[in-house]
Order: sequence, then C-alpha cells, then structure tokens
Amino acid sequence: MLRFIGRGDSGDLPAPDGAAGYATGHTRPGARMWSTACRLLGAAGVAAAGAIHFQLWVTGYNVINVIGPLFLLDALGSWVLALLLAGLRFRVLAALGIAVELGAIAGLAVASTTGLFGFRESGFGVGGQVLAAYRTESLAAVLLAASLVLSRRRGGGSAR
Repeated sequence: MLRFIGRGDSGDLPAPDGAAGYATGHTRPGARMWSTACRLLGAAGVAAAGAIHFQLWVTGYNVINVIGPLFLLDALGSWVLALLLAGLRFRVLAALGIAVELGAIAGLAVASTTGLFGFRESGFGVGGQVLAAYRTESLAAVLLAASLVLSRRRGGGSAR
C-alpha cells in the first residue's frame, strides 16, 4: 500500500502495478527496464568497439609492435565483456565496461596527438574508423553509466 501525501485525504491506496517498493526506497517504476535497455545497448557498443579494433588489427595493425597485440586483446576482451554484460546484471561489469571504453578513448587520444609506444595515429583512419571508434566508445560508456545510475537503489545500492 502507498500513502499519498498532500492529496487532501489520508487514506491508503494500492500501489500501481510495478510501483511496489517505490515509497520504501527501492528502484523507481520503469527504472529497471531503462537500466536494462541501457546496459544491453552499452554491451552492443562495447562489442562494436571491439569489432572496430579487430578490423583494424586484421587490416594492418597486427604488424605494429605493442599496438597490434593490444588491438587484438581489446577486440577479444570487448566481445567477452559484451557477452557478460548482456547475460549478467552485475554492476561491476558495467563499471569495467566504462573503464575499458574510457581507456580506449584515452589511448586513441594519446596515439593521435603525441604518439603511443612509438606509434602515432594520423587522420581519421581507414574508412573513418578513428571517428567511429571515438563515437562508439563514448556512446557505450555513456549508456553503461546511465545503466548504473538507473539501477542504483536509493536505499544504499546493490553489489549486483
């Protein structure tokens, strides 16, 4: 039962469907659905960023010292993380996804400006992959952050 305050009456009314617990400090109605949608779309973004890294690795980055193996590791790790994000609801996975994407953005920014491990990215990459990587990784990080915010419980939070 929900008690509505300021309605002019003091009666208890039944809680609307899906709103059970809203007045007791649990997740807002619909927030779980939006959190799940953001998590799944974020997982798709992580997978897409991994695909961009794999495509770049296949088309020539595989011969670049240090950078080549890192691109392959990013691709494979991103795909595993995306599958875990899609199948599990652990908040730590979303935080890890954000860290991976922000790390990739930072690495690309350094490689595009001062260079990284003796490699300097120039231009927008083959077919505009640099711009696509920035956009995909940024979007994935924002969506995963939104999923964390939406899944946060007002009463203290959850380890999951």
